[in-house]
Amino acid sequence: METRISIIGSGNIAHSLIPNFIKSGFTVDSIVSRNYESAKNLALQNKIEIFSNHISDVYKNSEYYILAVNDDQIKNAADELSMLEFEFLRKKFIHLSGSQNIEALNSLKNKGGKTASIHFMKSFPNHNIQSLINCFASIETEEELIYNELQNFTRKLNAKPFRLSSENKILYHLMGVFALNFTSANFANTEIISNFISNDLPDTSEIFGSNTQEVVRNYIKEKNLYNSLSGPIKREEYSVIESHLNQIEKLNDSVLYLSYIANSLSIIKLIEKEKEGSSESFSKIKKLLIDRLKMIDLTKI
Repeated sequence: METRISIIGSGNIAHSLIPNFIKSGFTVDSIVSRNYESAKNLALQNKIEIFSNHISDVYKNSEYYILAVNDDQIKNAADELSMLEFEFLRKKFIHLSGSQNIEALNSLKNKGGKTASIHFMKSFPNHNIQSLINCFASIETEEELIYNELQNFTRKLNAKPFRLSSENKILYHLMGVFALNFTSANFANTEIISNFISNDLPDTSEIFGSNTQEVVRNYIKEKNLYNSLSGPIKREEYSVIESHLNQIEKLNDSVLYLSYIANSLSIIKLIEKEKEGSSESFSKIKKLLIDRLKMIDLTKI
């Protein structure tokens, strides 16, 4: 049976999902976006005939309506869809937010539509097409039949579906922020530090890219963060950590200072959990970090 989809939104995630939908044998009937040119270009790229910047122009006979809009626009888009003349009992409405739960779609649910969310744990930083192969896809819905249907839906995209409750959704999204977004933040910090080095350096991505991949590979292989960890904290090198702090203080960058301390305390917590306790050396390092934390001028952040 043919799966027919209409898309609300034409941003980064839509640019990846639509080609993946088409490649997986789904039919994309229409694209609606507040940005007419963006909707038009995306439609032309994927040979989709219906596109518009008016939600009332969305194709009325699709089975699935995917809301690929910013989190703060989900409820507005849902409310606008709920005002259209649909056979709501035969429609499924899905948003893609990792932080918003399905309550944002209540206006559609109240009309009899089936509601759910699918969140792909993957970065969509630009309009380049991202593969969904082996990408984890959390499914949030109140109905068992819809969950089973969306399992098959995401598996056709070669993704890995699993169920996530509404109350745990924001926690799962927070995991993604720490694992993905904050990794980028730490890379940004390495680039900030590189600007203070007078010698010509290779690009930071060249220096640390392959090393970072190795850390990730070790984590995947070992299934244990402690076993993939190295560095001065694990080696309990108080003097090195003190030197780091003194140097960052000279750079006069409070955010960098705060980031170093926060990451260091997280590593200590990881090590203490692995060793089921804290050594005298770790207690000394922790005190140093906390004392320095109190010295940060928050007005410079």
